[in-house]
Amino acid sequence: MKERKDKELERVFRACADGGAKPSPRVTLPAKEELRAKETVPAPAAAGAQGGAATGAQKRAERRTIAILTAAACLIALAVGLFLWRLQESPLPGALLLADGTTYISESALQQSAHEDGGAACPACLPWVEDEDVVCCRTYTLQKGAADGEPVLYRVEYRTDEMSATVYVEKSNVCLLSLGDFKRLPDRYSAGGTEFRLRTEQECAYVYFEADEYKYNLQLETGEEEALHAALAAIGASL
Repeated sequence: MKERKDKELERVFRACADGGAKPSPRVTLPAKEELRAKETVPAPAAAGAQGGAATGAQKRAERRTIAILTAAACLIALAVGLFLWRLQESPLPGALLLADGTTYISESALQQSAHEDGGAACPACLPWVEDEDVVCCRTYTLQKGAADGEPVLYRVEYRTDEMSATVYVEKSNVCLLSLGDFKRLPDRYSAGGTEFRLRTEQECAYVYFEADEYKYNLQLETGEEEALHAALAAIGASL
């Protein structure tokens, strides 16, 4: 039936092309509609093949990403484990000396060499603190390996009219592991030529900065931005 219809259409259009009479709309309209239908029908097989290929490539990319992240996590865990193992096996218990001259220590590597309460002389590395403001001052050395018991850490509590504060002062070549969060404080502030890293939490501010041969890990008991900036300005001006 379809073949006969196609031949009839071919005969009509050939006659028209040879100069015959123009075919009636009754004949040409179905032909036009059939041509339009053929042009707009999608190729389902081809589309399906492309979609399948795209899905397969996406899955392979996801598997590669998962494999890379897994390998990275394993390497990080291995590095941390090796670091902690070397920290315990070091000739100096609780301390690890790296090639750049920095010694990473835990509390077990320290021994307290001095402890003075109110009225203690403030260490020279804290020029913004007056002796009469000192509440408690503790000095620490390494258990062994430090020349002549040289101090490597100070812990000083002090109080002013505005706030109370506690500061841990490390020598520049020493890093106490428990103070690591201070080195990663997110915000930055500059005062008196000193660059501060800080974070505020309600009634407390955490501050980190460096000067000369010391690293300062400071906790201020204040939640007021104006008081915090005034304290940092005083510190910057004194260094």
